[in-house]
Amino acid sequence: MPTASFFKQLIPPRKRYLLRQAAWFIRSMRYPGNSVYCPCCNRHFGRFIRWDPSDPKDDNYVCPNCSSQSRHRLLWHFLNARTRLFTDHFTVLHFAPEPFFWKKFRRQRNLTYIPVDLLSNLSEAKLDIQHLPFVNCTFDVVICNHVLEHVPDDRGALAELYRVMSPGGWAVVLVPMDYSRETTYEDQFITTPAERLRHFGQEDHVRICGRDYPLRMESAGFAVETVHYTAELPEKVRQRYKLMQDEDIFICRKS
Repeated sequence: MPTASFFKQLIPPRKRYLLRQAAWFIRSMRYPGNSVYCPCCNRHFGRFIRWDPSDPKDDNYVCPNCSSQSRHRLLWHFLNARTRLFTDHFTVLHFAPEPFFWKKFRRQRNLTYIPVDLLSNLSEAKLDIQHLPFVNCTFDVVICNHVLEHVPDDRGALAELYRVMSPGGWAVVLVPMDYSRETTYEDQFITTPAERLRHFGQEDHVRICGRDYPLRMESAGFAVETVHYTAELPEKVRQRYKLMQDEDIFICRKS
């Protein structure tokens, strides 16, 4: 039996999470300073970790303490500054919950928080976004951060999100966008990890989202607002949080 599989069976999921947290904390001690700030774990550092040091164009940075990436810090800033998620009462459906968001959201007394995923041990239920068991109009808010690029039937998934969302509700959706592409690139016959890495840039991606991708959200019934949030922030804030330049946020509303 491979070592990783052995330890997964030996150590319960929540304890594995605590061990990862301890490892992250030890790693963070190598980056003392006050030049950058991670709102996801409320820590300052001398610098973040470059996601791909070999790529001079890569502008994705990882927090050495909680492992949040640039898109997570962008989303956290947006939710705090532009929404009432932390003040009003909402029923929230969160797909593929990141550990730092899961930790914060589940402590919010104003939220009825339902984290779900096919794989994550932090989820309350192992659910497929393409086939949700919830009744119509259940949730006020849906959080779907870099999930749809993994989903074979993303149109069906978007239709499911629309179905389970209450009228007046909203979803915050992020997907990796390639703005050099006018249309989304996908091929259902590309199925192996090696082929997907070559065609889509990651072994578990099934498409590259082009500039037409918001139309898919609209076709599910949503009114879609594209928020160029990074561009709206002062340069000082962008550098302090180390935010990516081309990461947009899509707000999908159900009337």
